[in-house]
Amino acid sequence: MRAGILLSALILCVAPPLDAQTKVPSRNLERFDVSGLPATPTNDVERQIRLFVKVHRKGDLTDATRIHMMLAQYYKERGDATRANDCNRLAADAYSATTSSAPETAGAPGTPPFEPQAGFRRAFVYTDSLSIEHTWEFYLDGTFSHTVSNSPAETGWYTRQDRQMRLWQVRPKVDRTVEFELLGPAGSDGAIMAGVRMTPGN
Repeated sequence: MRAGILLSALILCVAPPLDAQTKVPSRNLERFDVSGLPATPTNDVERQIRLFVKVHRKGDLTDATRIHMMLAQYYKERGDATRANDCNRLAADAYSATTSSAPETAGAPGTPPFEPQAGFRRAFVYTDSLSIEHTWEFYLDGTFSHTVSNSPAETGWYTRQDRQMRLWQVRPKVDRTVEFELLGPAGSDGAIMAGVRMTPGN
């Protein structure tokens, strides 16, 4: 299964910082709602989810985030909005519990003309043919930040489907779709964007 599918999910909102929210006990963040799955898996996605739940190690909230996001996408694709929304909230809470002061959004202006989906949290870097460094940061709420060397960052919105990513900005005005693929679990080995290989950033 492609790595991109492992983190496919829709998260419309990002949980507030830990010091501004009521902390959710980690044991609640590791309760996975598999009530909407058949008792016996009927396809690869269901088998994958069952396997991840089975081998999940208590206390690994990064893994818990991934499982909740897989469940959210599974339910969303089957029209079960209630379960999908619940899993999205648990994914956001689990992710927030693994971070401290790291920003959760690029703060992109405006709202996108599409429904963000398959959000993830990862930074990538690459150096172009002119030896200029580019940094791309993607956030769970569907926003991104693109920085060229030390120039001010451009921010916008993104959405993913299969091996494509749609990028949308207010300033400068941008609306384009590029080929995109995460390499390794959750992009741990980098990504390929518009034919360019990017390595994981800090």
